[in-house]
This record gives sequence, structure tokens and C-alpha cells, in this order.
Amino acid sequence: MLLWIPPHYPWVTAAFLAGAYLAFRDWTGKYAVYSFAGICPRCGSPLSLGVDRKIDLPHTLTCFHCHFEPRLEVQFAGTGEAPAFEEPEHQLPECVGLWKKRWLADSPFLYCELCHAGVPWTEPAAELANAENERAEILSRLTDEGRPLI
Repeated sequence: MLLWIPPHYPWVTAAFLAGAYLAFRDWTGKYAVYSFAGICPRCGSPLSLGVDRKIDLPHTLTCFHCHFEPRLEVQFAGTGEAPAFEEPEHQLPECVGLWKKRWLADSPFLYCELCHAGVPWTEPAAELANAENERAEILSRLTDEGRPLI
């Protein structure tokens, strides 16, 4: 069809180069993305990655909310026994954010609303997070009432 639309050679050349680029991009990816769900480590907004495409790792994503560029990397588990749960820990030592349960790709996880730390949701981790939230609530009430901390 491109041979019949004048001028002939630029259309054929453009179609050939576009096909070569798309083929190269598809052949060079090592991993096929069937589904992806993630949050930005800086602002906590959801990240997106197109499905049915091939990528290499590490892969740089773009957060369109804060323009941060986190990297998607592979992290292999050790050969030893895996821990029963990950203890919820803030990214910043001075963080006073509350832990909340969020769903991401049909999997629950605990998420800090201020420092955007996250761990997979398990019963022991949820109990620790709830205990920390209770302590934070008590401290918040004490500071609102103006009582000195002893």
C-alpha cells in the first residue's frame, strides 16, 4: 500500500525503520510484564507500567505525581529460611505517621502515610503496627491537652 502513495521512498523507509525499532524493542526485553502494581516511594501515589510488554531489569519507572524516577529491581531471597514476617519500620527514624492497611494488586500491605514505608500485611506485623498506632494516639492526645511528658 505504501508503494502507491507518492512520494514512495520516504513512506517505505519510515515503515521499515518503525518496524525495525518495534522488533528490536520487543526482542531485547528479558521479562514479560503481565501485571504490575506499585507505589512511589517518595509521594505514595500509584505507579503504572504497561502490560503485555517486555522490559529489562533494572527498569526505571516515572511517577507522574512528583516526577520521581524509582527503579524496579530484582531482589532474590536468600537460601536460608524466610522470616515469618517483616516488622513494620519507618523509612525515617523521626517519622510519626500512622500505619494503615492498603490494597495493591489484590494483596494487602501496611503503609505509613507520612514516610511511605510499606511491608506485606501479616497478622504479627498488623499487631505491631496497631500497637504503634495506639502509642502515637496517646502521645497525640497528651500533646493536645498540654500535659508535660515525663
